[in-house]
Amino acid sequence: MLLLPMDEAMTTVLLQNLHRRGYVEIASEGYSMYPFIRPGDVCKFIPCDVTKLVAGDVVLYVSQSGRLVGHRLLHVIGIPLNMGIVLQGDTNVHSDGLISTDAVLGRLTEIRRGRRVIVTHLGIARVWTLLILKVPLMSKSVRKWLHITLIWQHRWNRLRLSSRFSSREHS
Repeated sequence: MLLLPMDEAMTTVLLQNLHRRGYVEIASEGYSMYPFIRPGDVCKFIPCDVTKLVAGDVVLYVSQSGRLVGHRLLHVIGIPLNMGIVLQGDTNVHSDGLISTDAVLGRLTEIRRGRRVIVTHLGIARVWTLLILKVPLMSKSVRKWLHITLIWQHRWNRLRLSSRFSSREHS
């Protein structure tokens, strides 16, 4: 889930909203957390105590390049006063590297997909989290399926577009 680039002013506004309202809702982009989080899903993040995060939590942070990113916590490194976290998108090959706890903005609690609300620590969302963490081939399989799906989707769209143009030429 890769989101818009953040400058200092945007980060300040986001943090103010997060602390004033107790949460922030952000529409997702990209496929790094697919199918758990899909493009256009509205993700609700709440402020969090980084020392209380557990493996599987989806964490919102500002990357070194200034992008807002939401990825899954794999593990914590260090002790509370000097710690970092390792995050990775569910379909990504590599982790995001060691992330400073200062970059963390919040923890995902809900995903809104149309009229449906998915609570991240219940039901199928919890099962998905456990599968991603405990079954190493799961991430690779989803990545492969997604790649094939997107290729065929792209080909189908090109085919539909070309048939529209050819039907206009014959009219």
